Parts: sequence; structure tokens; C-alpha cells
Amino acid sequence: MTPGNNRDIGALAPVRRNNLRKRRQRRNRLVATVFVVAVVVALAAFGGLYLVKPTTTTSSTLTSKPKTSTTSQPEIPTWRTAWGSAMAFAPFPATNVTIRVLTALQGSGTAVRVRISNEFGNAPLVVGAAASGISAGGDAVVVGSQMPLTFSGLAYVTIPIGSSVVSDPINMAVSFGETLETSLYLPSTDKLTSHYYGQDTPITYYTRNNAGNVTADTTGSSFTGSNIYAELVDAVDVYEPTGRPTIVALGDSITDGFHSALAWTSVLEARIDSLPLSERSAVIPEAITANTLTNVVPNYSIGGGGPSGEDRFIDDVTSLSDVKYLIVLLGTNDLFFGATAPEVIAGYQSLIQEAHKAGITVIGATLTPRGGSDQYVRTPWNAQHQLALNQVNHWILTSHAFDDVVDLNRLVANVYNGSCQPDVFFPGYDSTDHLHPNPAGQIVIGNAFPTSDFGLPPTPIAQPAIGVTPTPGCDGN
Repeated sequence: MTPGNNRDIGALAPVRRNNLRKRRQRRNRLVATVFVVAVVVALAAFGGLYLVKPTTTTSSTLTSKPKTSTTSQPEIPTWRTAWGSAMAFAPFPATNVTIRVLTALQGSGTAVRVRISNEFGNAPLVVGAAASGISAGGDAVVVGSQMPLTFSGLAYVTIPIGSSVVSDPINMAVSFGETLETSLYLPSTDKLTSHYYGQDTPITYYTRNNAGNVTADTTGSSFTGSNIYAELVDAVDVYEPTGRPTIVALGDSITDGFHSALAWTSVLEARIDSLPLSERSAVIPEAITANTLTNVVPNYSIGGGGPSGEDRFIDDVTSLSDVKYLIVLLGTNDLFFGATAPEVIAGYQSLIQEAHKAGITVIGATLTPRGGSDQYVRTPWNAQHQLALNQVNHWILTSHAFDDVVDLNRLVANVYNGSCQPDVFFPGYDSTDHLHPNPAGQIVIGNAFPTSDFGLPPTPIAQPAIGVTPTPGCDGN
């Protein structure tokens, strides 16, 4: 029997983004524990993460309060988001085409349902046919695995501008690490709501305009091109008989893995995937390049940066299935574009309050260094920017507003091997633009979050191939 839609948004129920963009100044202080882990060093290759169990206890940058429990009881069978993507814009028009979107699942279960977004389309989006199956590599689908998707029992659906729909569930056994391929036939003309990935692995395959409906082509021969955009599909749920609640990482290009072959969310997921199946949680990166936390200043990035973290909070966090934990790594772009520290702090307070209303635990992360970064927009990072960043990070570390905090700034700053420049990236973790971490830096960030924050047992950690020794007397904060 196919499980039903036990969530607020079922098939054909639109999910609308909150576009009111209110400046909410509500304060919400909670007693919180504060954790951070130190960098652990060994030899690794970035092509495949090596996980090793820590053998010694490293010194922490903050004193943590003891927790009464590090694990939660196994969850009952339920729908959980196993893949998600933060939609940012609609750059590509299409007419009478079929697209095939690849989604790497972080969940195992007995049924699947797919959410399709027309958030940024310029017309109602007509989906004339849809199907999902297991990837055979590239744009090919495993023969016999593909099943048609329906919407309230119909093979087609029209999605209003600014809305999303969730397909009816299909009985399909899927496993952690498998890639689902969802094919959508689009008979009309529309701009396709998309997310641009910071990494260069193809995620959407497409036909030429006017190629018609080729959703049933399992060979992939009908698809003539590919790109690194996630188009239209913005979430996939799996009905899991066991497992743990979903973790969402709300972020910008750093969380999206820009200028790196690796994203820190993948590192954290690899650690969690070392646990038994019943103990695993999905880590869903809801990140947009150049994204901001608030709307207090214009976003001057070339791509626009997408809706702010506040505006997309419903679509990208609370509307996803069984989300119980949220990591927030946003705010640096607000400061760069001219927001003040109090304005960014107010944005955090608003986000924390909304998350707590939804029963979500919120883990904060200090903003990473960006001294010397000037490649992308109008003005180089300056002393005024740095002062505001220091003020924001001090508040993150000392306010107890978050349920837990990780001091990423100190972990990746240039405070190692005799250097003492806490306002800039450690060269071994710098992608060379002085703003985005390279794979080694991404690994340090992915290692930094204690899995106990998510109700999970301790896990191995990935090892960056860089030896570092903290510089005596150099405080990274």
C-alpha cells in the first residue's frame, strides 16, 4: 500500500514564498550549549573521503555544557526529504521539451514523491507527463525502474506562477546513495525555475526545443545537452521505515561548494552515512550563491543571489518533510552589501524564532574570514566590513540565541603554523579568492559539527591532507 501525503502540502497544494519581506526585530534568547571541534590532521584524498575514528580528544575553542543524551529513539516510518535544492531564478526558456533531473538520494525507503517548482516562471507551468526511475549513469535510466508520476491521479498538472506541487507517491524501493532521475515533459513555453550549483557535475539533461515527450526514453539518447542547474525539481521525499529526522543547511556559495570540488555538507553526510541505516539523517544543502540572510540592503551580485534566507525559509526549510535540525551559515554577503551588524543579528533572531515555532533545533556557525576578497563585486572587503563581521561573530558566540554554535571562523582563519592573521583564510584552506574554502577547507567545516547536535552517535571524521599547528598566542576570534 502506498503511504499517503501526511504533510501540510499534498499533491496540487501550492507552496508560496513569503514575499512580504517584513523587517522583524523580535528578540529570542534561549539557554544553549556551545560546541566546537578542533581541526584534526592526517593524510587524505579528495576524490573519496577517508573517514577515521578520532583516537584522542582535541582541545575545543569553547567550553561545552554536558548534554543529557547524544542519541534519540528511532523514528517511526514517515516521509522525509532525501534531496532538496534552493531555487533562485529562472534563466532558461523552453518550449515543447523534456528535461531529466538527477537527484542523489540521502534516504532509503519504500516510496517516493517529487516536488516541482514554478516559483520564478513567467507563466503557469504545464507538465504534460512525468516519470521517475533509478539512474543507470548519465542520462540513462535502469530498465524496468521507471514509473509514471501523477498529480491527484492525473498524468498532467498546471502549476501557477510562484507555486509548487507535490506528486502522488509511487511505490519504489530506493536506497541511500542511489540517484533518482525525474523526467518532465513541458509542452508549453516557460522559463524554468532553477538552482545553479557551485560544482560542475551535470544535474539536468534536456532535449532541443520542440522535441516533444521523450520521458519514456530510458537510454537517454533523446537528450542533447546538459547543465549544472537543478531545474524545476526542488525536493524529493522518501517514505522511510526507519532513520532519523532531516537536517537542513541554510547557506550561500560556501555551503554550495563554490570554487571547490567538494561541499562541506557532503563531508557531514559522509560522516553520518558511516552509521547504521537506522541511525542516518539526510543533510539537505539549501544554499544559493551570493545569498543574503536579510533584505535590508540591495543584493548587487550579478546573479541576484536569489530570495533572502528569511524570504525562502518556508520553501527551503519548514515545508520540507521531517526537518528537525537547521544549520545557519548566512550573513556575510549582507555585511558586504552594506548591512550593519545589528541588522544581521535581527535577521538571525527572526530566523531562530520561526524555526523554534516549527520545533526545529538551530545550530549557528560563525562567519568565515574574507579579508582580501575583492574579485566579484564593487568594493574590496574593508575595515568597516571586518568590524561588522567581528561584531556579528561575537554575538553568535555569546548570545546563547542558537541552540548550539560552531566557531568556523577560528577553524579556517590564518592562525596556524606561525601565522596570526585571524581576518583572512588560512592559505591551505583558501580557494585563492580569499572568500571560499577549497576542498581541504570544506572538509574542516564538515568535520566541525558534532553529530550529537542532531541526536546521532559519534561518527568518524574526514581527514584533510594538510598539517596545521595552532600559532601560540594567536586567538582566531
